Amino acid sequence: MTPARVGPPACPACCGSLEFEGRLAREGLATGAMRCGRDWPMCNGLPRLVDEDWVRRADRFMRVLYDWFAPRHDPVPRALFSPPQGMSERAARDGYMTGP
Repeated sequence: MTPARVGPPACPACCGSLEFEGRLAREGLATGAMRCGRDWPMCNGLPRLVDEDWVRRADRFMRVLYDWFAPRHDPVPRALFSPPQGMSERAARDGYMTGP
């Protein structure tokens, strides 16, 4: 996917065009914000296009669960998958991804 195919980014609040104001690094967005009528800050090179006031109930609960599980996502499969399969997690994943 290329920026030309996606088109210009739009503000999730007002649907207006977003303009980047900040610093670029390695052909990507580094620090700054995406702006229309309001500022959307950059986080790790990506615009944070979520208004925390919009996140409610089940979505907020799922965010807490995800934040707890995310750091365990890679270590657990590596520890559990490798011994029974007799190969590394990476080798097994690469085999599945290439397909038949």
